[in-house]
Amino acid sequence: MSHIQQIKSSNTYSEAALAKRQRPILAMARRIFDSFYLWQTRINDRRELAGLDERMLKDAGTSRDGVLRETGKPFWRS
Repeated sequence: MSHIQQIKSSNTYSEAALAKRQRPILAMARRIFDSFYLWQTRINDRRELAGLDERMLKDAGTSRDGVLRETGKPFWRS
């Protein structure tokens, strides 16, 4: 193997090693992003639920007490 081929080979290995090390970081970043997205969705859904009138709540099959229980939860709880 020539010297240039060895350098190319070692660069390929280091790029592959770097990519392998970055996977857990990217996965963690994705989980954080997904959590923030879920939390924002819960906030929006609960805000909309709180704005429904009695007729709409009845159509949805819930009561004002159920809405109060749901909207009283912190955003991180399902």
